[in-house]
Amino acid sequence: MITDDQLALLERLRTPSPDFNVPLFVRQCRSQLPLTTLSEIMMQYGNQLQQDLVQLLNTDFEQYISLSTSLQGTEQLVENILHPINEVQRRLNSALTITSAESDAVQKLLKQKKELDEKRMQVISKLPLEFDQLPPGKCAGGIERRARIAARIGSVDSDLADSMKQQLEYLINAESPPPHEIACLLRAFSASGFTEIAYAHCRDLLRSHLTACGEHENLAVFLTNVQLLFLAQRCSLFDQNGSTKFAFLKNCFFPALVDVLVPNPESKTLFTVGQPATFHSNFTALMTFIEYLDTLRPDFSLTSEVVAFVNRFNLDVYFRVRFNFFVTRLESILQQPLSKVSKPPAKLFPSVSLEVSATVAEVALSCFHADVFITKLAPNFFSISVQMLARFSAFLSNIPESGIDSGMCLILATDVKVLSLWVKSELADFCIKAVLRENCGNLEARDIITSTFGTNADKFLEHHEILILTAVKNIVQLAVLALDAVPRIKATYGRSGQPTPTIPLLYVQQLVQPLEHGLKDVASDAARADLGRRALSEIAAAYRNACFELLDVMRQTEQSLRRLGSTSGSHIIADSSGKIATQLRLDVQEFQRLLTLASGDSDWDIETSIAFILKAIDDPATPKPD
Repeated sequence: MITDDQLALLERLRTPSPDFNVPLFVRQCRSQLPLTTLSEIMMQYGNQLQQDLVQLLNTDFEQYISLSTSLQGTEQLVENILHPINEVQRRLNSALTITSAESDAVQKLLKQKKELDEKRMQVISKLPLEFDQLPPGKCAGGIERRARIAARIGSVDSDLADSMKQQLEYLINAESPPPHEIACLLRAFSASGFTEIAYAHCRDLLRSHLTACGEHENLAVFLTNVQLLFLAQRCSLFDQNGSTKFAFLKNCFFPALVDVLVPNPESKTLFTVGQPATFHSNFTALMTFIEYLDTLRPDFSLTSEVVAFVNRFNLDVYFRVRFNFFVTRLESILQQPLSKVSKPPAKLFPSVSLEVSATVAEVALSCFHADVFITKLAPNFFSISVQMLARFSAFLSNIPESGIDSGMCLILATDVKVLSLWVKSELADFCIKAVLRENCGNLEARDIITSTFGTNADKFLEHHEILILTAVKNIVQLAVLALDAVPRIKATYGRSGQPTPTIPLLYVQQLVQPLEHGLKDVASDAARADLGRRALSEIAAAYRNACFELLDVMRQTEQSLRRLGSTSGSHIIADSSGKIATQLRLDVQEFQRLLTLASGDSDWDIETSIAFILKAIDDPATPKPD
């Protein structure tokens, strides 16, 4: 059937003109249609004209029948009809003649082309023999030429594919393959349309090599294997010499690596969190290796294949396991009585004396240890560390009400002060290095970390002061219990005839013992001196009050007897008061001696306290204490 476009080309046949040129018309049609097609169109056009004539006769059949009875003017009508038909037939015959000639010429050219193709195939069939005679790594240029020829003639044989595979295998395994050989081979793969074949064959080769690289379940060892790194570098070299058309690192190396690490889709050994240390080691080794691949091909870690594989490591579960361990570890030690450390602190940990202090430092710092910390979970581990410090702070808040021994309370106070300085400096710096890594210049993040740990350190200092006050309070409370013996001195010397005292009473030792016992484990001379002065000041005040009250009662009794005129009674009381004062002086002198022994090299300002007490004994005009 003739289309509208084809009719447009033959429109000039409908309007005969004296200057109509058949050869010119045929050449014009050839520019748009093949000769064979043009010939067929013309034949169809002639047939269509005949069909139109028959249709015309059928349409006006009655008039046609009337011609048999009236032939008047028929000759003219026939002449009018036959003239354009004859003209079209003449033109069609001329066009058909020219088309036939052109068709013969085309057939001749096609025959010549076929003969040339056969000769080329004969030449190509000899090329493999030439490749075999060339040294490995020096035949890629010939392979490229053969591939381009085969691509032009549209015939790529299996021998060519095998030759390219062999050359690919050689270049992958060669120690130093020439870059131009790699480039030639990759262009051959591209020209022949064998890119996917190259990828598939390369994956097979890499898979066999990677399988022999050692224990696959220990990524820390496996991903540092020399052969594995060599294969990654080789794929990168292929990518560099294959322009942007090839991605051997992405499409060959990494899929082969995943196939080796995960033999089947159901394999979960590599991703189990049951052993967090192994999980961390494998994940960290993988991320380090991916960073290395980023150096070979920028942004390699952002490819969908890499992201999907990394996401198979369930970091949320890993974090929960670590969190539960830290919480359990800290809560366990907080529930136990305070005890001293059994071994010296390890490197990076503060020098503390109690197990609870060492444990707090351990869990707070362990969050950022290389065998625990994961960069992707940096905010989470930072939060754990802060929570451990806050939990210890809450524990310290309950110490004053726990009835803790004053000596242990002072040791804890010293530890808390050490922890405060350590948290603000070493722990904060360690956290910054772990969380920010090479991005330590992030001032905003640094400020957040420094501020958070600084707040916890300041809170520890507040607890330190409260613990000091609690320890001093406990020492004083135990010491002043011994002062109950002071009022009983009156009963001893309140009767006449008692000898003058010559030795101190035993309560003085009981007065000094709480102070000596409470401060014996304080290592710092400065802290020992400060605590000694604090406690002694309060003990001396209580001692002074007890002495003053005793003597004040005796003096008032003496004055009352004198007012009543009882001279003998007043003398007895005066004698008793003198002996009581003498006993108190002896006691205070012994108190001073014991304090000097207990203080050692620490300055407790003993003289000031003793003078304060003696003044209440020797000076009756001493004001009554508040």
